Amino acid sequence: MADPVRLLVLSKDHTLFVGGGTVQGDSRRRHIRYAEVLRSLYGSDSEIRIVAYTPRASGHRRDDPVPGLRVYGTASLHRATYMADVLALLPRVLADGWRPTAITTQTPWEEGVIGALLARAQKVDFLPQLHFDMFSPGWRREKRVNAVNQAIGSRTLASATRVRAVSEPLRANLVKHLGLSPDAVDIIPVGVNFERSRLTVDAAKRQLDPRLDGHPVVLFVGRLTAQKNLPLWLDIADDILKSAPDTRFVIVGDGELRGALQAKVDSRGQGDRLLLVGPVGHERLPDVYAAADLFLLSSDYEGFGRVVLEAGFAAVPSVATRCSGPEDIIEDGVSGLLTTVGDREALASACLSLLGDPRRRAGMGRAALASAHARFGLDALATRLSHHWAGRA
Repeated sequence: MADPVRLLVLSKDHTLFVGGGTVQGDSRRRHIRYAEVLRSLYGSDSEIRIVAYTPRASGHRRDDPVPGLRVYGTASLHRATYMADVLALLPRVLADGWRPTAITTQTPWEEGVIGALLARAQKVDFLPQLHFDMFSPGWRREKRVNAVNQAIGSRTLASATRVRAVSEPLRANLVKHLGLSPDAVDIIPVGVNFERSRLTVDAAKRQLDPRLDGHPVVLFVGRLTAQKNLPLWLDIADDILKSAPDTRFVIVGDGELRGALQAKVDSRGQGDRLLLVGPVGHERLPDVYAAADLFLLSSDYEGFGRVVLEAGFAAVPSVATRCSGPEDIIEDGVSGLLTTVGDREALASACLSLLGDPRRRAGMGRAALASAHARFGLDALATRLSHHWAGRA
């Protein structure tokens, strides 16, 4: 049996805990599976310990979901105190002589700085992760602090033992901008827990909203943030409605732009054709995707484009911008269509071409489903992650 792997993870993902008034994703279930696979490969002494941001009001302090996985909550008064709270928690995490063999961080700045310093002090591997394109001009412009984060992240990533990137374009950018060796970057996408809905398309539409019954549906699922360029998404919906007025558009998710987006929809007087559903728990997402005929992603940048993969697992083809992530997932013209970032006319035209051709759309959906299972199955990705953590990728 190989030597045990003891992994310390620094993260801001509060959905690793159950409850607390938030809509749960599948991060908790994914990490449970990671722990199970890690122990099967590297022995029962292998363990993942995660220090995750949690607000103090949530009451989350510690959780042991399964043997080999322990999650500590920072119980922070504010996100700004996250780094200090992580440092305060470390004596508890490292109690009883437990020492990591590797440290990984969700982002390369706040968590990355602590992770790099701790890895150096512990003389263990430092394995930061890159989940999105931090070299994108759009991301850098989004917030002033992002220029600082890019500078910090660049130094942190350059100091890593190895880096996990979730797509080939991200690895290419690490090589281009930081001079990393391609061999020092392991491409390991985010695993997806997704079981296809048992509902028929018609039943799923009625369940999501009775107003969708009998109409073709274009769907977006995700965070309502600037990087998704949802104002462009609404403009594309307007363009499509001019040629295909029977189409309905659904946005599922929450975020800082939700109020502004709802105001735009209301001002256009299209409340019956443009629906903002709000956040939906991960367990309900298969039924949401089942209601869709087409998935539309208008993002300026992505790291992976997980929602495109979820659509694929639901056999729903995607039209997406050609940015990091989607271009790794979608085989253009086979499992979906890719267009230039920001090209309103091209995005609308691509959607209309598939909405008007049910046979081609269904064929692309089948191809997306086959590709999702073949390339992004959770157990295969958990195995690759385990070897990455063990230094055997």
